[in-house]
Amino acid sequence: MEGGRIGEAARQVAQLCLPHFEHEENMIFPVLSLLPYLRRGEVPPEMLDVLPVISDFTSKSAALDHHHKLILASVEELRQAAHKEKNREFAEFAYNMRVHESIEDEVIYPSIIMIGKYLRQKHIH
Repeated sequence: MEGGRIGEAARQVAQLCLPHFEHEENMIFPVLSLLPYLRRGEVPPEMLDVLPVISDFTSKSAALDHHHKLILASVEELRQAAHKEKNREFAEFAYNMRVHESIEDEVIYPSIIMIGKYLRQKHIH
């Protein structure tokens, strides 16, 4: 609903992020939901059902990296617009989006790959 440069930048962020969030729901969350079981050393056979999801995730890593760069560029545009117009709410939102993307790149995505390697190793043994 925001107008001007902030509104335009926010719409661009939303356009990029909505499919991204849907992707996370379908691919990331099912894999991360296994962590409590893995922490306890439990690897029931049905856990292996996520291996195709992890393989699909891994095969799309270059596309994900590109998409993250687009998201970060649009978030940066939003941040700059917010600072220029002295809009603290949107500046904080942009900052939080950058943090979110960093956590995905540095923690969540590597965790998905490690979970896949762990499950394959347990499946082989």
